[in-house]
Amino acid sequence: MSKPNIALRIVARTTTPVVGIRIFGPGQKTGLQLGSDDDAGETFLTGGQIIGENGKLAITQLVKTRRVYNAGSGNAHTLSSEQSFVLDRTPSYGSIELAVPGGAQFDEVKFADDAPAAEVTTSDSRVDVTETFKTYLMYKPDGDPANIFVAIQFAQWSWSATATNIGGVWTVAPDATYSPQASTSGTNVSDGSAFPAWDENVLGLQFR
Repeated sequence: MSKPNIALRIVARTTTPVVGIRIFGPGQKTGLQLGSDDDAGETFLTGGQIIGENGKLAITQLVKTRRVYNAGSGNAHTLSSEQSFVLDRTPSYGSIELAVPGGAQFDEVKFADDAPAAEVTTSDSRVDVTETFKTYLMYKPDGDPANIFVAIQFAQWSWSATATNIGGVWTVAPDATYSPQASTSGTNVSDGSAFPAWDENVLGLQFR
């Protein structure tokens, strides 16, 4: 069975500043964030054609993370995946699966967005974040209940930043980075060569 001829593209926003201390999320939390809720890095599907039978598209995302929080007392707490890539929350990122009919053709469409953020509290004096993401475009043909999602394309992106709290005012260090700094296209995944695999979920990581 042929895989769909579809492309994955990561669109990096050029907000100024891209990395900052912002209020984010439904709980209105304060955090060090790449992008913002309204201007996030986004994953796009570029124009393509579904070959063969009906199916579903999804995004699977893995993350290698290290977040270090320093309290005013000098105590540090680290949340880290220890150089391993772990699942970013759900196998279908954002619990989104896009149903597509066989033979369908379409132009570029927005699929998902992500603006990673590290929540901070008033007791924190500094936070350091380094994260790399692997984003996979997945496809599963309908029909046989035993069918599974397989990877079509893959893209990698990352960010790194430090923020300090002095007298209740948070400041982001000028050496914050993110990559890519512009749109980047995914690369094709050879059959079976880069199936996303993980042993742990980022939600299960514990501070140490």
